[in-house]
Order: sequence, then structure tokens, then C-alpha cells
Amino acid sequence: MNVKRLIQCPVCGTKYMDDAPGGCPKCGGGVAWEVRPLTEQAAGPRSRNPAAAAAGDAEPACGWLVCVSGPQRGGYYRLINGKTQICGESCLILFDEAASEFWLLNGRGRDVARLNGALLLGAIRLRKGDALKIGKAEYAFVPLYNEHFMWGAF
Repeated sequence: MNVKRLIQCPVCGTKYMDDAPGGCPKCGGGVAWEVRPLTEQAAGPRSRNPAAAAAGDAEPACGWLVCVSGPQRGGYYRLINGKTQICGESCLILFDEAASEFWLLNGRGRDVARLNGALLLGAIRLRKGDALKIGKAEYAFVPLYNEHFMWGAF
């Protein structure tokens, strides 16, 4: 017999049944083991990252841009070798595997992007923990690929 329990979301405090798909129905939080990629379109925070989907997930992740505040909090963009568009065309992140560097570039979108509080006007090298704000959403940059980890070493 499957017993359902009423649980409380640790993020927003909403109470819901523990069999709710995707965790909290209000904020989507409270499910530590679920990873929720962000979308480029309005399909919702559980959609796949188009760049990763186009690569068929064959391309290993090089890092993530995690939404820490805003409507898609807890979601992320999976960064791959080459270019990953962020928030439609607001900006893009380029990973240069040969140089082991991540670069943030201004896009053609209408939303203004700010890196660590400064207006993004050109290409800027990303560093671990950098904060990116686009519209109402704030993101944290989390690199996987660095001087201590390279996919080619495996």
C-alpha cells in the first residue's frame, strides 16, 4: 500500500502531497535530487536547454548557469563546448575548450544583462561564482571545466 504524506516545501513553505511530480507545485523547489534545466522559450522551467538538446546530450557539460533568484529559481542552463544562448538572445556563453575559458557575450535580446552589477557591453571572461542578472532573474556561474578537471583526461 502506497501511503501519501503531506509535506512542506523548504523553499516557499507551501504544503503539498509527497507524490506531486516535480516537487512543490508553487515554486518547484523542495526536491533536492531533481535538476530542472531552463528553457529558451516560455515552455517552463522543466524544459531541456535547447543547446544541450541540439547536441543530443552527447556533448558533456562544461559548467552551469544556475538561476538563484527570479521566476525560474533552481533551474539552470547546461553549458557545453562552444556557444550556449541565455534567456533567448539576451546574451550567450562561449566555452573555449582549448583555452579552458568561459566568455560572456552580449546578445541581441531586449533584456539588459549585468555581470557582477556592471552593464554587459562586450565580451567578458567568466570566473567561478560570477553573478549575472538578466531582467528579473539572477544567475550564478558554476564551471565544471577548469585547471583541475578536463573531460579529455578521462
